[in-house]
Amino acid sequence: METGKSGSDPGPSHESDQIEEDSIHREVLKQQLKDALVYFESLLRNSNLIEAEPSSSLNEETMVIGEEMFQNTLEMLAEKSLVLDEELTDINEIDDSSAYEEVETSLIANESSDEYEPDEKKKKRCQYQSTFNRPLTEKGSKAVLVNRHDINKVTHSYTAQYSITMSGRVLPPVFVCLQETTGTFGPRVQKTVNEYAKKYSNVVITSSKSGKLTTGLYKDFLRNALKPYVQNEKFLLLIDSWGGQTNPELYDEMFQDDKKLPTCTMKIIPPKCTPLVQPCDIYFYRQVKNLIKRLQNCAFLIERDREINSTENCIKIQSIVHHMLSFPIFSDMIRFAWFTSNLTNDRKFFFNVNKVCFPTDTLRNKYSCKNASFIRCTRCRAVLCFPCFHDNYHSGSCDIPATSCH
Repeated sequence: METGKSGSDPGPSHESDQIEEDSIHREVLKQQLKDALVYFESLLRNSNLIEAEPSSSLNEETMVIGEEMFQNTLEMLAEKSLVLDEELTDINEIDDSSAYEEVETSLIANESSDEYEPDEKKKKRCQYQSTFNRPLTEKGSKAVLVNRHDINKVTHSYTAQYSITMSGRVLPPVFVCLQETTGTFGPRVQKTVNEYAKKYSNVVITSSKSGKLTTGLYKDFLRNALKPYVQNEKFLLLIDSWGGQTNPELYDEMFQDDKKLPTCTMKIIPPKCTPLVQPCDIYFYRQVKNLIKRLQNCAFLIERDREINSTENCIKIQSIVHHMLSFPIFSDMIRFAWFTSNLTNDRKFFFNVNKVCFPTDTLRNKYSCKNASFIRCTRCRAVLCFPCFHDNYHSGSCDIPATSCH
């Protein structure tokens, strides 16, 4: 689900946070460019195109060449693709869908079910236990044994519905639909879920038999996740072609101004086009997937034969992911998702999850808590080990400024 605003976004301002993040952007970009120049020089030297040491003085011809190289560098930076890692679509990633389920449904409205299965798109559905596609043994082995506490956690999945705006924001709550055999939570489970909802306040929790959204649950999503954000302001809503959400009357009744006039302009992505023009599918969910895998496959957990795939763990993980991706440092990354969908011309340098949360230069040390550093918080910029970050639910309580766990 994506929303496009025609004007300023409602909600609190992030100007002071953005100034701080812009400063971080500039410093990291300058360091990255410096490293690129050192590498460029080494390439020239290895190709025997330059001397190891410069001359004692610069002549006019040398300065002309230098100025031309400077101008070419500025043009290259202005036109450079702004993805700062290798995580855009790669030919080797086409089948990398272990954390999500591919769903296809009929294009004919009267043949579609009530469950949320968008046409011919890779619907992003999270497994209770995600895994990295890495080699488990040597090639040619006849038997490969893998230890799993609960195999159902690998085969079963649930829905996590995020919404992003063209201005680069993630809407306040993430809508999570868990899988329940009866379709609804029992009295005891509902009591527990209510406690989870209070603890993880940025998550709206519901359920269905399949773990997929139905038309009724989609209405709950609009009411609980989208309506509080847009309120009675006019907005543009971009959706896929699933028949359960394309009825205009649904939006005309839900979104009205003070004069009872509709405020939602709905645009439907044509069938077979969602993998091409839907911002969440093209780039944003790739970052969500990466962060979830990092959390569930942390070395700290593997060393202790521990898994975090219970109902509370899944809700907690989605809460953490939402907290992390909602901070302004990822605004340009979210705008890039719209740019790659050819829906906007706004393109800037940005940092994705790997660059911001898992920088190699700061995640090599151990602290006084005796655990290796694991992640950098996007809000307070503290470097934390896994227990301090995940087990202590740091993202739900961190403040600025904060210190690392040393």
